[in-house]
Amino acid sequence: MRNLLLIAAVVAALLLLGGGCKKKKYYIVPVQPPNDPPTVNAIADRTAALNQLFAIDIAVAGTVSDDKDAIADLTFAVTSGSGSFVGPVYKSTFTSAGSHVIDFTVTDSDAASANGSFTVNVFAPPVASFTSDVTSGEPFLAVNFTDTSLGCVTDWEWDFNYDGTVDSTVQNPQYIFDNEGVYTVSLTATGPGGTGTRVEMDYITVAAAPSPDFYADKTSVQGIVPVYFTDASTGTVDSWEWDFENDGVIDAYVQNPTHVYTTEGFHTVSLTVGNMGIKATATKTNYINVDIVILHVDGGVTASGDGATWATAFKTIQEGLSAAQDNEMVLVADGTYAGTGNKDLDFAGKEVYLKSLNGAAACIIDCEFSGRGVYINSSETSNTVVDGFTIINGYSATGSGIHCEGASPTISNCVFENNNASDTGGGIYCYNNANPSITDCLFDNNSAVLGGGGICCDSTSGIVVTDSTFRNNTAYSGGGICATYCDTTVTACIFDNNMAEWVGGGMMGFGNSSHSIVDCTFTDNEADWGGGANFALDAIPSIINCTFDNNAAIMDGGGN
Repeated sequence: MRNLLLIAAVVAALLLLGGGCKKKKYYIVPVQPPNDPPTVNAIADRTAALNQLFAIDIAVAGTVSDDKDAIADLTFAVTSGSGSFVGPVYKSTFTSAGSHVIDFTVTDSDAASANGSFTVNVFAPPVASFTSDVTSGEPFLAVNFTDTSLGCVTDWEWDFNYDGTVDSTVQNPQYIFDNEGVYTVSLTATGPGGTGTRVEMDYITVAAAPSPDFYADKTSVQGIVPVYFTDASTGTVDSWEWDFENDGVIDAYVQNPTHVYTTEGFHTVSLTVGNMGIKATATKTNYINVDIVILHVDGGVTASGDGATWATAFKTIQEGLSAAQDNEMVLVADGTYAGTGNKDLDFAGKEVYLKSLNGAAACIIDCEFSGRGVYINSSETSNTVVDGFTIINGYSATGSGIHCEGASPTISNCVFENNNASDTGGGIYCYNNANPSITDCLFDNNSAVLGGGGICCDSTSGIVVTDSTFRNNTAYSGGGICATYCDTTVTACIFDNNMAEWVGGGMMGFGNSSHSIVDCTFTDNEADWGGGANFALDAIPSIINCTFDNNAAIMDGGGN
C-alpha cells in the first residue's frame, strides 16, 4: 500500500512539471502516505478471583497488531475501569465481585490510536455449606447430602469421615455409614473465585439403638408414697428420660429414679433410652394405679365437716393436718387463710402432703405479723411436703415463713413474701440437722435482724435449693441465704437486689462447711464485704458456671 501511494505521487509530479517544447525538467517530490492506526480485535471475556491479582496479555494470539510498529513500540492505556498496563499486559486486583468492563487505547509511534475493551467477570470464593436428610441412625445408615453453598461452584470434594480422603466429587451425594461412631463431615467447594470449606464437627452419629424396658417396685400405690423405678433396658445405654405422667414432660434423667404420685388414678409411664443420641422408647399404659386419701380444706365453707369432699371440707388448714395420716394429702382450696388454725401449722411428725389446689398465686397464708406460717420440728422426712402456697407477713424470732428443726421436709412452688424475723431466717430457718429440699420457690422482700433474710441454716443443718429466686431480701449477714456451719447445694438460682449490712449481699457461708453453687446468677446485690457472696472461716465454696454482675461492696469483694 505504501509503495503504490509513492509511485502515484511521483507520476503526478512529472505531469505537473512537463509541457511545451522546452527542455523538460524533472523533479521527484516525496509524499508521506497516511498512517494506519493499530488494529484491535475482539477479546473474549475473562474470569478473575476477588482480591487476587489478575493479568492478561492482550497482544497474545494477534489480538493487537500494527502495520508499522512492533508490539513493544505500542503504548497501552486504560481509559475506563480499574488497573493499568505494563506494556501489553493488563494487571488489576478487583475488590468487588461482578462484571468489570475495561476500556483501553493502543497508540503507535505516529500517534495513531485505536480503542478496545474487554470484560472481566470477578467471582468471590464460594461459601461452602450443606445439609443432610438425617444426622443419626443405626449402622449402615444411608445419608443424603445436599450442597447449599453460596456463589459460583464448579467442583465439590466431600470427606465423610474427616480423614483427609475425598470420598465423593458429586454435588449431592449419598453416603452409607457402616460402623458405629461419631463422624465429622467436610465439603470443599471450588469455583472461579477460589475455594471454600465447611466442616461440621460430630455431624453424623451412628449407633445401635438400645432395647428399652423397666419395672416399678409397686404398681398399685396406696397413699402418697415413693415409687421406685428400675431400668431393665438391654444394649448400650448412656441416657435415660422418664415421663411418669404421660404429659410429654421429662420428669427424671437418672437411670433408676424415684417418683411420688400426687394424683389418683391410672398413670402411663414411658422410658426413653439412648445410645450416642440414638433413642428408643418403651411405654406402659396405665402402669401405675394410685389411690390417695385426700382431705379437703376450704376457708369458704360455713362450718367444718369431715374433709372427705369439698362439700364437707375442713375450714382451717390445721384441721386438715391434724386429721391426716401418713401418706395422705391435705388439699387446700383457693383463698387467703389467716387467724387461728391457719398459721403456726404443725405436721406433728407425719408424712403428709400439704398442697394448694391451684398454686401459690391463688392460695395465701397470711400470718398478719403474728406468728409464722409453718412449724416443722418432729423429725419429718422428705415425704412431708409443702407445695404451692404464698406465705406472707410472718413475724417471729426465727423462720417466720417456715421453721425447720430436726426435720427435712420438701418445700416446692412456694412464695415467701414480706416475712420478718427478729433473729434469723426471715423466709425459712433450718436448725439442728434440718435438711430441707427447696425447689421452684420465690423469696421476696423478707428480712432478718441477724442472718438470712431469705433463708438461714445453722448448726450442721444443710439445704438443697434449686430453681429458686431471692430478691429484695435484707439481713445483717446473708441477705439472700446465710449458712453457718452447714453445707449448701444451690443450683440454677437467681440472687437479685439483696442486701446485707455486713457480709454476703446475695449469700454468705461461714464456718467449717462446703457450698456447691452451680448455674446461679448474682446481680445488684450489696454488702460491706462480698456484695455477691462471701465465704469465710473454713467455708469452702465450689462455684461453677455462675454470673456475678453489678454487685457492690463498701469495703471489699463486689462480686464475691
